[in-house]
Amino acid sequence: MADIVPTKHEIILQTELAEYVRRTTKSAELHAATQASVPGGIASDYQVMDPYPFYVGNSNASSIVDVDGNNLIDFHGGFGVTLFGYKHPYLIEAANKVFAEQGSLISLPTPYLLDASKILVERFSLPFWRFFNSGTEATLDAIRLARARYTRKYVIKIESGYHGHHDAVWVSVHAGAREVGSENPSVPFCSGIPKEVSDLTLIAEFNNLDSVKKYLAKYPEQIAAVIVEPILLNCSMIKPKDGFLQQLIELCRAEKVAVIFDLVKINTAIHMKHIIKYWDNENCGPDLYTLGKGLSGAMCPVGAIGMTAEFAALIPSKVQLSGTYCGNSFALGMVTAVQNYATESRQDTLETMSKFMHDRVKATIDKHKLPAIVEYVGNKGCITFFKKGHELPCVRHYQDYIRNVDLVLERLFTVFMFNRGLWVQPRDEWSVSYQHTQSDAEAFVDNFELFAATISEA
Repeated sequence: MADIVPTKHEIILQTELAEYVRRTTKSAELHAATQASVPGGIASDYQVMDPYPFYVGNSNASSIVDVDGNNLIDFHGGFGVTLFGYKHPYLIEAANKVFAEQGSLISLPTPYLLDASKILVERFSLPFWRFFNSGTEATLDAIRLARARYTRKYVIKIESGYHGHHDAVWVSVHAGAREVGSENPSVPFCSGIPKEVSDLTLIAEFNNLDSVKKYLAKYPEQIAAVIVEPILLNCSMIKPKDGFLQQLIELCRAEKVAVIFDLVKINTAIHMKHIIKYWDNENCGPDLYTLGKGLSGAMCPVGAIGMTAEFAALIPSKVQLSGTYCGNSFALGMVTAVQNYATESRQDTLETMSKFMHDRVKATIDKHKLPAIVEYVGNKGCITFFKKGHELPCVRHYQDYIRNVDLVLERLFTVFMFNRGLWVQPRDEWSVSYQHTQSDAEAFVDNFELFAATISEA
């Protein structure tokens, strides 16, 4: 059998990985030691990196410093959670205030429950809210509410949509490429999810209303909810096209199917004006929102469900929503402080920097004729690299992405940027925080120019 000859980009990747290894010897040692007591040596499987993850020793403002002393401008921001960067004076003051006033109260309501809920009622235009400890808990209970209201068992989710790691949604997250026009099966993300459970989750395609209609016809009056990220992340940054979300809401209203818009990844970080423009929010919004991650500015785990009165009426007579730490004083104190700080004008400042990065990256893509596109919304931006000859003007759904993406360039970009002092992740290239500076943004776009020149010359 003939030897497989690596491509020029694969050779560059191996060179960059060797430099990564040279720079991260202490992380390598720590990873090896940690595996003796922690499976995989990491706290979450989303922290997996090949050959091993780097371990962080400190952080400040917009940067993190790993245990080897590598200073990295952090544009990943914990999947966009760290809207305030690190050690922001406002958050430190707010945390001290909450502790000084109430200590750490759990299992009892405090005035922060009213304060936080009033802010979310105004910001998201849904009248009732319950609080949880994570976005995963929020989506779990939102689905339970929908099933309880309509006494139906099936749920529709979008292919590649990430809604946490409970069994109802840990399905077809990254199931791989399918033949064009083939069936879209429910594929458990890992072992331990019974087929009887995953089969209750029906997989539709983003920006494809017919794929939803097909299930409504096949399972009449059996579908409780559709859960969807209004802007699909996790596989490029995919925006709704041709009125998809508006039509989805109207279709589900007619069929008495709950619409759950999952904002766990983008709430707070992206101002709602950039999201609600995709549907007529005055007359026809979702039944439930799920929030998490950034609600507390990354100061503590938290989640929330916003709901209409019809769903609120189910609690607690028909549906129990419980948890020892739900609504604890510190979490809701930080939610209140963060939401008060995240005004439209402050978010507009982040968007200005994000647009600068987008425009410079796009100019570089055009200059070097890279097989890539770049998208942004609010403070977030994403670059998608395509295999040569597979370029698309935009990505409409997961299959567009997985059939055409260049996974070597995705990985190379991450390692290349690390070796030059920036931390990014594939499909989630930047999230701008309140502590990122213009100089940080210029470091990103300048190194992207260097990356583009390097791969273009190969």
